Amino acid sequence: MEGKILGAEERSVKLEHELFQKVREELLGSLKQIQETASALADADVLAAFAETARLYNYSRPKTSQNGVLMVRDGRHPVMNKTSPKAVCAE
Repeated sequence: MEGKILGAEERSVKLEHELFQKVREELLGSLKQIQETASALADADVLAAFAETARLYNYSRPKTSQNGVLMVRDGRHPVMNKTSPKAVCAE
């Protein structure tokens, strides 16, 4: 009985390894598409995190004048704002 159990375990491990190798080989054929999809998902994740942070802390997009000048009023730096809420931005 012990021989059957140990043999079954060895066959199971061998079969699992063979299946893993087959899956890996099939995925290699689609590697470029998988990497492109992963990159797009990573970009979407970062943008979603930025959007959530902007919503939570009421951040807004800066506005530029027609001549391209950027004027910041009541601006705050996100890191400084978290570490020192009373920090004032220099003008």
